[in-house]
Amino acid sequence: MPIHPQQRRTSNIWPMARYVLLAAILAVLASLYWDQKYVPRKRRMRDRWWQGGALDAKSPKEFEERFGALLLDFERTGDTAAIKILCSGGADLNNAGKNGVYTGYIAAQNGHIEALKLLIDAGADFNQPTPDGITPAYIAAQTGQVEALALLIDAGKIDLNKGTAKGRTPSFMAAQTGNIGVLQLLIDAGVDLDKAGPDGVTPSFMAAQNGHTEALALLIDAGANVNNPGLGTAENGHADGVTPAYIAAETGHAGALALLIGAGADVNKPAPDSRTPSYIAARNGHTEALKVLIDAGADLNKEFQP
Repeated sequence: MPIHPQQRRTSNIWPMARYVLLAAILAVLASLYWDQKYVPRKRRMRDRWWQGGALDAKSPKEFEERFGALLLDFERTGDTAAIKILCSGGADLNNAGKNGVYTGYIAAQNGHIEALKLLIDAGADFNQPTPDGITPAYIAAQTGQVEALALLIDAGKIDLNKGTAKGRTPSFMAAQTGNIGVLQLLIDAGVDLDKAGPDGVTPSFMAAQNGHTEALALLIDAGANVNNPGLGTAENGHADGVTPAYIAAETGHAGALALLIGAGADVNKPAPDSRTPSYIAARNGHTEALKVLIDAGADLNKEFQP
């Protein structure tokens, strides 16, 4: 008996409908599994705090709004109300935002001492870097937060020789900015003063390049290697193995150059392209630096071979 066209259409549709129904059921089950296993802990924590009456909120949304305001106050002023809620609720204190910044980082960056103390007592990880490799210790050194850095050092929870993605350490940053208080803290803590980044640049090199004589004097007194060749110059910024004395001559920082010479720097040590400190000082018109080199007995007849 021939099949009626309507029956044929019905029989063709039913198998497809079964597949659609099965796919829908699987999607619902997957969604439930995802909610249970992968919904951000922050949301579950938010709901639990709200149910527990935190902040007198009438709904999870109201709690989130009030808690968000507390976090903003923490970032701006160091108000510890948000941190206390995080600690009491068992939150992940190292949970980072999209830019990799988290509570310990913000506290160190802004010098929020009471917040730092709470986070330290709660066991926060202060070696966790951002995607750029910046740690709380590094950002405290960069922003000159001496008290915050001292607190982190005393807590014994940080690696002070940990570099950023570019190999920059807290001592490198302190030397670059010339922050004496930060640098002294790091020296007292026993950091590696000759630790160089991938480009070979050391804290002494940076202090000499920027003319930070007090920072350079601290580094020298602490035993930094004054003849350690860096791999960049202010002129071209690429690898060419010049020393702190060469960079001081190139940038015309006569005071820094005198300190280096007094500490035993080689005034005739050339760059790999054969340029000497006296050659580069003369070429750049740095007469004071050139005088320092001459007084130190620099060889003015050493030839440059381009």
